Amino acid sequence: MKNILVIYAHPNYQTSRLNKALIDEISDLKNVTVSNLYKNYPDGKIDILKEQELITKNDIIAMQFPFHWYSSPSLMKAWIDEVFSYGFAYGNGGDKLKAKGFMCVTTSNASRVRYQNDIGFDFPDLLKPFQNTAKYCGMQYLEPFILSNETKDSTEMSDSDLRLKVQEYKKTLESL
Repeated sequence: MKNILVIYAHPNYQTSRLNKALIDEISDLKNVTVSNLYKNYPDGKIDILKEQELITKNDIIAMQFPFHWYSSPSLMKAWIDEVFSYGFAYGNGGDKLKAKGFMCVTTSNASRVRYQNDIGFDFPDLLKPFQNTAKYCGMQYLEPFILSNETKDSTEMSDSDLRLKVQEYKKTLESL
């Protein structure tokens, strides 16, 4: 069984319905470590060496975040900028991420159809910057796990739909 590091970034993680449900579902898996960026670094000052050590102990890095203005929340972007540094993630001697799995786990209360209709793109297209980051660092980009509201007439996912998706998420991580 592979060790999985979930880098979780939600600015309002205490009140997040979708992301909280996902984290709660996987928190008991023995091969999964969750690093909650907004809880660990409320001042935004990331302990780069600690985070790099976490990465080296894991086989797969899953970036879990709410889809926020067509990207991740700012602290996750800062985490990538600082932790995936020259000499660690790329460049001379930067092979610490090579062959590790990289997976995006993202949530949105908006439906995938809405993104397609409003801007003409689907989530996999919108996650291309993450895919390119993984490729640049020699990582294996895994299929993203996307939790979005597929009900057109509601702004919130039903409890039963949410329960099915969180169970699917747990099974996805267990199968890696």
